[in-house]
Formats: sequence, C-alpha cells, structure tokens
Amino acid sequence: MNKAFIKYPLVGLITSAVLVFLSTNWPKIELVAARFEFSLKNPGTVTRDFAVHRTDKFLIEVHLKKIQNEQLMEKIMGDFPAGGGGSLDVSWEVRQGGRVAGVGSSRVSKYSPIFGKDSWGLLAGSFDAKKELPYTIRFTVNKAEPLWKGEPPFVVIAMHPSRHEGGIAINLLLMLCAAVVGLTSVMWMALGYLRARVSETEAG
Repeated sequence: MNKAFIKYPLVGLITSAVLVFLSTNWPKIELVAARFEFSLKNPGTVTRDFAVHRTDKFLIEVHLKKIQNEQLMEKIMGDFPAGGGGSLDVSWEVRQGGRVAGVGSSRVSKYSPIFGKDSWGLLAGSFDAKKELPYTIRFTVNKAEPLWKGEPPFVVIAMHPSRHEGGIAINLLLMLCAAVVGLTSVMWMALGYLRARVSETEAG
C-alpha cells in the first residue's frame, strides 16, 4: 500500500483527536457568580461576599420556585401579559471595598420577567464588575410577603446567557472540524486499502 494512504490518514486522525480534546476542554464561562436564599416572611437584609470570574456586566436576578397557585405567583412577581409588576419589593447594593459598584431594586427595574423551568424570576438591576475583585452585596426585603408558603426564594448574580454564545460557537466549530477531518482520514485510508487490493488482484 502507498505510504501516503497510511501517513496522511494517521495525521488526520491525530488532528481530529486533538480537535476533540480542545473542544471538550475549551475554557467554559461560568455564568453564575453567586446564588443565595432569602426570606419573604419578614423584612430584612442578607449580606454575601462574592467574586466574578470575568470582567463584564452582571445581573441581579430574583427567583421564586413555581407553585401551583398561579394567582399568588402573579400577585408577587407580576403579570407579564398585562405588563405590570407585582407586590415584591426588594432592593440591593453592591460594594467593592468602600466604593458602591451598583444599586437597584425591583421597583426601579419595574418588571423584566425571567421564566425558568422550575421558577419565576425578575431582573432587579445590573452592575459592571471586574474579574477577581472582592464584592459584597446587601440584599434587602423591604416588605414582607406573609402569604408566601413555597420554598425559600433565591438571588442569582450572573451574566446574561448570551455572553456564553461565543464559547458555544467555538466548541461546535471545533467538533465539526474534528468530524470532517476524521471522516476524511477514514475515507482516505479506505481508498488506499481498496487500491492496494485492486493492485494485488491485477498483479496476481
């Protein structure tokens, strides 16, 4: 068999394996910087320290676990089709050292719904954060919601999912290149084998 039909496919298969390795080990962007629970039963403040993994804009999201009482969920979180906010009244302040990095509230941001599989959420604002710096958030429930009987609500500090799309695109591109190179190499090797068999038959 012609050495080219062995050498090139082997190089191609090795290249394909390298591309698969890069795709599966490509640096992932963790969208969530922090997550913590709070109580709606009494007004009060929760303080948490956190750091972000990338210099970017981060969102302050408030989530409540879905319950079967849809009317109560709409009363608290708001009615999206009607375009109105609910009774939820929370505010937050993020500090970096002695500097205020951002402030916001559910009232100021009005109603920006976030529909998840297991929860309803709303956007309570955003702030610009720098990688690896220590931040502190003071999250305050300004008004109690005594009717809430579900699981504890939680706050998520995260980037918008669209920030992750570039990494996903690179991952898919590497996998596609690996598949094309691998398939081409296998076909090249099969062609070399068939040519060798034909040559042996003609010689015999």
